[in-house]
Amino acid sequence: EGDTVPSFLRLCIAAVDKRGLDVDGIYRVSGNLAVVQKLRFLVDRERAVTSDGRYVFPEQPGQALSESEQCLSQIQELIGSMPKPNHDTLRYLLEHLCR
Repeated sequence: EGDTVPSFLRLCIAAVDKRGLDVDGIYRVSGNLAVVQKLRFLVDRERAVTSDGRYVFPEQPGQALSESEQCLSQIQELIGSMPKPNHDTLRYLLEHLCR
C-alpha cells in the first residue's frame, strides 16, 4: 500500500525532529504568521498536499465523558473507524509526540 501520511506533515515533523525537540515551547508558541502562510503557499503550489489543512483529521462530534473507561472505549472505537489515511496520520503524529 502507498504512503497515506501527508507529505507536508512528514516534512514538518522531520524538521522538528532535526531542530526542535530541545526547543522550549516548540508546540506552545505560535509561529510567525507570514512564514506559516508562505510555507502553506509553497506546499500548495507544489501540490504536495491539499489547499486546506483540515485534511489531516475529519471533524468529529465529541462528548464530555465522566468515566475514563467509557472515554477510552469510545476513543478506541473512533480510531478504529477512521479511514486508513486518517488512522495512519494520527499514528504518525502520536508517535512523534511521544518522543
